[in-house]
Amino acid sequence: MALQILTDYRWFLPIVTAVAIGLALPSVRAGLCCDDYVVLGILSASDTMRDVYPSRLDIFNFFDGRPERMRRLLDVGLLPWWTFPEARVAFWRPVSALTHWLDSTAWRDVPGLMHMQSLLWFGALVVTVTLTYRRLIERTSAALVAALLYAVDAAHAAAVTTISGRNTILGALFGTLALLLHDRWRRTGWRAGVMLAPACLALGLLSSEGAVAIGGYLVAHSVFLDGGGWRRRLLALLPHAVVVAAWQVLYTGLGYGVLGVAPWYLKPLREPVQFAAALARNGPILLLAQWTGPPSETFPTLSPRDAAVRWAVAVLVLIVVGAILAPLVRRDPVARFWSLGQALAIIPICAAVPHDRYLFFVGLGAMGLLAQFACGLLEEAPWRSRRRRWRWPATVVACVLAILHLIVSPIRLAQSATRASDAELERVSDSIPTDPVVRRQIVVLANVTNILTVPYSFFIKTYKGQPIPAHTRVLSSGNGPVSVYREDAQTVRVRWQGRQEHMFFRAREQPMTPRERIRLTGTDITVTALTEDGWPTEATFHFDQNLDDPDLRWLRWESGRFVNFRPPAVGETIVVR
Repeated sequence: MALQILTDYRWFLPIVTAVAIGLALPSVRAGLCCDDYVVLGILSASDTMRDVYPSRLDIFNFFDGRPERMRRLLDVGLLPWWTFPEARVAFWRPVSALTHWLDSTAWRDVPGLMHMQSLLWFGALVVTVTLTYRRLIERTSAALVAALLYAVDAAHAAAVTTISGRNTILGALFGTLALLLHDRWRRTGWRAGVMLAPACLALGLLSSEGAVAIGGYLVAHSVFLDGGGWRRRLLALLPHAVVVAAWQVLYTGLGYGVLGVAPWYLKPLREPVQFAAALARNGPILLLAQWTGPPSETFPTLSPRDAAVRWAVAVLVLIVVGAILAPLVRRDPVARFWSLGQALAIIPICAAVPHDRYLFFVGLGAMGLLAQFACGLLEEAPWRSRRRRWRWPATVVACVLAILHLIVSPIRLAQSATRASDAELERVSDSIPTDPVVRRQIVVLANVTNILTVPYSFFIKTYKGQPIPAHTRVLSSGNGPVSVYREDAQTVRVRWQGRQEHMFFRAREQPMTPRERIRLTGTDITVTALTEDGWPTEATFHFDQNLDDPDLRWLRWESGRFVNFRPPAVGETIVVR
């Protein structure tokens, strides 16, 4: 029976799917994390959210540079005052949004059921990936090992164990299904595939723009697996090219995309030099994360020296792994297909800051290649080199990779699923007043360590049904001390030491200008001093009323929460640390 399970995917399929879901199942009790609150907060019925997020199927359109909407977002405080006016982080994901609408409508107060929906989609992805491996890899044992490796891959943890990560699962599901149906059409003549495969690609793109990465495998399929002449192969890609082109035209024409938030997100066609640099910098890091670890999301947090060391190690490891895999890749067209597919799948995800949650498509090729390599060694496949200087290193590499992916990786996936809810962020949210009078007040935050805690707090409040301030003004953010000097009854001059934290809302390529003025409800902000590269070091805030007016509520950041703050007297300076 054990041998039958190992060699018959009809037995193996439900087992590997159950293993994948079982490892992530503890996330059902994990509650909500920061980005989960964003999605559910936008879907809340609050007047504020309806005003700035009017469509329930457009919840990933966070800000799109439209003047009226940007002004409202700035006015409320969901964006800080230094945001680049034309900044855009707007994703078109109506299919994913529809699943979140179901969450908020059918079981709004039961996060466990939201997680369960994500796990069911992940299970569907594992089934699709298993069928794809079974179809493309000749040896059944290698196909099933590849499916197991993919199912327990810790790189999927961030997407699988959070509600907000569902879009990447859906994009991977429909993208892989497009590849599976395309292969059936091209190699068995199944005519329905000519329509169904591009349709699945379209669903993938409407779930997550990352689904475009499956194009790398479609190209690799045409190069290494498709039969016939080159003209027929290129024509077979035409329906997919039409889908991608139509999606891109609509995506851009409807105002979606990213702009002015580099390096967090890049627009390759508009920022080609930056994208090329990101590809060279992040590509090896992402491949290293997929093959051996450590997680790629730790890379942006490293010092320049440590980042250079990580990059050099990544290149060295990839050269070693590539040399070990070379005999297999030279002799097996499917191995060449996986190799080219994963390499091309790296390209689009380098447009975002590195994170393992983007590795679904890269892992598809990597796990297929690794399974063929490991099983070929065990079964003494004919592609194996007879050179001793290859055999021993190959055995060592195979053992190390097996330990990392079959022991360490599932443990990491299970540990990620048992994480606690974001209690710290909830404490921050709770420290912002919720009494009814706040609905008509301007809350002034003298400082905050991370500017993202402010909008996150508001999304948490709206999800919980709590009021948020009518307007919020953040004077500064970052870790350095801030001096607040009161010039007159209605004006303070704020000067921060060190670099102001502009994370995510204004790229280096869009610096501020001297005497730049931002007018918001009840407040005039003027930039009075800049660094050489255009970042503000000082600004004045002139309020329409006296700073001691009860309609202004002053808070400051202290020990991980907001506490009351007394504005300085006229002529007085208070240093906030």
